[in-house]
Amino acid sequence: MANKKLSIILIVLLPFSTLFFTPSITQTLSSPQGDHAIEKSFSNKNIAPKLIWEIDGIGNGYSSPAINKDRIFITGEIDNMGYVFVFDLNGKPIWKKQYGNEWTRQFGGTRAAPTVKDDLVYICSGLGKISCFDVSDGRLIWTIDMINDLDGINIIYGYSMDLLINDELLYCFPGGSENNVVALDRLSGKMIWSSKGIGEQAGYGSPIMVSLSQRHVLVIFSEYSLLGFDAISGEMLWTHSLNEIGEIPCNTPLFDQGHIYYVAGPRNGAVKLKISDDGNQISEIWRNPQFDTFFGGFVKVDNFLYGANENHKNLSSININTGKISGALKIYSGSIATSDGLLFYYNDSGRLNIVEPNEGNPELIESFKIEQGTGEHFAHPIVHENILYIRHGDTLLAYKIIADSIE
Repeated sequence: MANKKLSIILIVLLPFSTLFFTPSITQTLSSPQGDHAIEKSFSNKNIAPKLIWEIDGIGNGYSSPAINKDRIFITGEIDNMGYVFVFDLNGKPIWKKQYGNEWTRQFGGTRAAPTVKDDLVYICSGLGKISCFDVSDGRLIWTIDMINDLDGINIIYGYSMDLLINDELLYCFPGGSENNVVALDRLSGKMIWSSKGIGEQAGYGSPIMVSLSQRHVLVIFSEYSLLGFDAISGEMLWTHSLNEIGEIPCNTPLFDQGHIYYVAGPRNGAVKLKISDDGNQISEIWRNPQFDTFFGGFVKVDNFLYGANENHKNLSSININTGKISGALKIYSGSIATSDGLLFYYNDSGRLNIVEPNEGNPELIESFKIEQGTGEHFAHPIVHENILYIRHGDTLLAYKIIADSIE
């Protein structure tokens, strides 16, 4: 399969998806949210990642790195304290700052990835402390505690949503009875609006912003519901309850061409929703409980979603038009990213698999074991400018994705 002719479509889907360990793509790649396709054509290529650097000592964690311009941001827990590390693109350290106590209970370590906007980087600990730092030197700008300052209520595996920014507003989910969902001024940390929501605590999957002609809609998961808010006023526009009360939803929704897709794990599966042009209503198009990605995320390439099938322990695809399962590849459960029309699937046993989507019938191109690092293989892979970043506990690895011609 390595010498198979590949017709590659570069697709950037923002954001990707999450568990209680979530990669932040929305703010880190200096890209608007949405679905952008640039045609590329690589003929007779052999995809062979090459390790170009390795960083040890970043601490315990499941958060993926955030890449912005010429810097890499990642968090880790060391001796109960949380740290944000900043490196250049060659893996050389720039600065490191402590931001307070971190989550050390079930699956101890960092959860949400950093969020970068202009010259500021934002960190949310598993204990609910939000910190804003200057990108250049790590100077602390402001902090707010979702539990102590906003009367929030933490969830069983700790706060895990990435912080979402739209213009000058930063969105978070304290989960309290009064300040359930909150928008802050991103420059000062002051509250702009607060909603009681529906009284449920936060989910794990990160929020997205749906940009429509009439308004921007904040789409965010609570424990057992998907919620839509006017992003400017905080008015709750609609709610959508999960079909089954199972695991708290861990994957970030995806918006594409007037539709919202979500995958909420075993018993709930995948759902396609139509959102009205004014953002005031949603309606269900299809539901398939067999596509049951739990926390590895899902991506869209052309007319298919791809993600882990928890029941069958494989990589599966589902047709977005019919809601039917299309194909599967027996490579265990894992986390997924996409770039240049390829799938990068990091499974829970530590194998990195490069997969051709093949119109819903995924085919394995390359596979290798991640030997370095510590703990579970749960952090989501990130691909940026032909560099694949893998976080395995205390270690961050960078691989150059090389496509060599085969004569």
